[in-house]
Amino acid sequence: MASLGGVDTKNLELPKVDLSGLDITSFNEKAWAIVRLKIAQALEIYGGFEVIYNEISPELRNELLGVVVPELFSMPAASKLGDSEQLPYHGIYFRKPGFPFFAVQLTDPNDLSAIQEYANNIWPQGNDFFCNTVLNYSKHMQALMQIIHRMILESLGLEDHYESHLKFANYYKDVSDKGKTIALPPHKDPNYISIVCQHNVEGLEVENTCDEWIKTKPSTNSFTVLVGEAFKAWANGKLYAPNHRVKLKKDITKRYVVVFSTVPTLTNDIIDAPKELIDEQHPLLFKPFKYYDYIKYRFTEGEKDEDALKMELQNTPMTVQLGQGARIQLANAVINTGISGATIQFGSVDFPAVVARDVATSAYGIDSERPARGPHSTETSARRAHLSAPRATTA
Repeated sequence: MASLGGVDTKNLELPKVDLSGLDITSFNEKAWAIVRLKIAQALEIYGGFEVIYNEISPELRNELLGVVVPELFSMPAASKLGDSEQLPYHGIYFRKPGFPFFAVQLTDPNDLSAIQEYANNIWPQGNDFFCNTVLNYSKHMQALMQIIHRMILESLGLEDHYESHLKFANYYKDVSDKGKTIALPPHKDPNYISIVCQHNVEGLEVENTCDEWIKTKPSTNSFTVLVGEAFKAWANGKLYAPNHRVKLKKDITKRYVVVFSTVPTLTNDIIDAPKELIDEQHPLLFKPFKYYDYIKYRFTEGEKDEDALKMELQNTPMTVQLGQGARIQLANAVINTGISGATIQFGSVDFPAVVARDVATSAYGIDSERPARGPHSTETSARRAHLSAPRATTA
């Protein structure tokens, strides 16, 4: 195994990043720049990292995952708040059919009145301990998320807007299972960023770009940060959104997790890569799409797709030039160039010959090679390729 992008993959552990002593006002400090570089390197290879963040005390963590969340899942009313009009896997609660997994979700965890309204549906007499604990945790998570978002966007030279979601997940034991239980199958998160808080029981595994599964080993002051597909698409593929799964040992009966995530706003959910991230070396990979249309597709007819952000091909003229004697094959079309050379164009972006071959091979699956010098050149109409969210059926 090699060391990629400055990140060692031999030990099969997610990189650890220490944000102790940093806050959103620390962006001019040297320590900020050092941590930002580590995060950028980790996201390139792993799509995530373990973050050490001491602002959340072990006491608060235990109150949330040791008291509040178990009590919540013990209440029958918690599983009766589903709204059939909610987006799939995006509502107040959801299950994963066929897997021992159940989750509830708060869409505005930084608003005390919203938390109280949710709690009153479960505890008619109210539950101040639940509300105050959730609010306290959410405020710390919001501060942590702001730091992480800013560092990532600084590494890209960009800014963005986002909302926060807090999700409580309960992975429970299916008595029919033997050995390790796949409590949640391999998948990619559809959102921007998720911060996962595990408690006492591990189980989260992350797949890196070398197709290796890494067991996360969080401590009492660390959390697992993962990039989602929305951020990958918005960043024009510069961020890696990893597959991850949850596996439980046969002697584990319950596992509680809290996930704090960021998603596009309902009123502005178009995922469109900024022009600053598109150039000759980095052509547009993802067509603009609506996040919530993508969610509807992703968790309905597109659920079986290995990559819901799939490539959409359109019949479009493509100008190709690879220099003397070059040959490029796209689908059933073969393009040969003579001694005069030419230019290659994908959509509206032109590339020099050498770069064009790299782009064609790595991004578009085009087989390019250099045979013996040919006597002629050929012009053809080919297909323009862009990655996009599949068209979704809307209500």
